[in-house]
This record gives sequence, structure tokens and C-alpha cells, in this order.
Amino acid sequence: MWEILAAHQKYAEGMRRRAEADVADAGADEAWVYPRLTLAWAERYYTAERDLADAMLADIEELEGEQ
Repeated sequence: MWEILAAHQKYAEGMRRRAEADVADAGADEAWVYPRLTLAWAERYYTAERDLADAMLADIEELEGEQ
């Protein structure tokens, strides 16, 4: 399970970085106002996914330390 979570964490961080770069590339162009909003949502989504995987990994580490 640890390997799956670590891979997901890495994937989510990569997607977060990509969304962050895409938001920056969209700039202030008025034509990109709604796509930029969607990209910002994607950045927050992947940040949350990364953080949830990180928290689960910490939980597993703690549980294994108790055994």
C-alpha cells in the first residue's frame, strides 16, 4: 500500500506543478478568465490529493511504529 500512496503523491505533485505553470502561462488575458479559474481549481485539487496521500503515509508509519 505504501508504494501506491507514494506513487499517487508523486503524481499529484506533478499535476499540481503543471496546473500552477498553466495558470502562470494563462496570464491576465481576458480570454483566459474561465480556463484560468479551472486551472486554479485543478491546482488546489492536486494540492489536496498530495496532502491526503502524505497524511495517509504518516498514519501508516505511525501505525507500523506502534506494532
